Amino acid sequence: MANPAYDMSDIEKGKNNTNNEMYNKTETFNNAQDTMMANVRLGFIRKVFIILTFQLVLTFGIVLLFNLVEPINTFCKNEGSWLFWVTFIIAFAILIAISCNPTLARAHPTNLVALFAFTIFESIFLGVVCAFYQLDEILFAVAITLGVSASLILFASQTKVDFTSKGLYLYAALWVLILMSFFTPFYSGRGNLLYSGLGALIFSLYMVYDAQLIFGGKHRKYQFGIDDYVFASLSLYLDIVNLFLIILGGGRRD
Repeated sequence: MANPAYDMSDIEKGKNNTNNEMYNKTETFNNAQDTMMANVRLGFIRKVFIILTFQLVLTFGIVLLFNLVEPINTFCKNEGSWLFWVTFIIAFAILIAISCNPTLARAHPTNLVALFAFTIFESIFLGVVCAFYQLDEILFAVAITLGVSASLILFASQTKVDFTSKGLYLYAALWVLILMSFFTPFYSGRGNLLYSGLGALIFSLYMVYDAQLIFGGKHRKYQFGIDDYVFASLSLYLDIVNLFLIILGGGRRD
């Protein structure tokens, strides 16, 4: 009996069709996975900025309260030194606890309670500081800070330049600023202006760095995990608050 004849072109076509189907299925799966991850990331970003907005409203509200309410303002000027140090120490202790304990920073709702407590004490600390400034100076610093912050965050979300790989350089620059701060009582005129300019530059770069860690994406070497929304909002909050203090101190006219 003769062997049946096979058309090799039909076999090759069948192989190609099978390969194309597998490729299309794989591509469809990858696209669906990418869409799902993008939606998860978008939810994370939305949560971070909602928390950050709450923190800033609370903080600047307390700052204005300490400046506008005469009894509170007078108390801060006359007897506020102990409140300054108590709130600073408690806020710093909570910050260390959140930073060094990942469980505390990720466990809901403990993480939000810790963040709220930090924000309250940090806001009171800033309120005591701002009690010694004029209202127009505070409003000017708040407006400049929020304007610059919004511009930097928008830039961080659009640029393809990866700042997340520059963390070590920013950390080194921050320590230079900290060491320089020990000599700030001796600064005057151009020295104080130079220190303020350097501080504003460093915290502006940190803001871009932290914003890119939040946004993530294929152009970023590092990014926050989706469970790190408290630490992410805390990082941006500290960048904005430090920039505010730098602008407020550098813009004083006395």
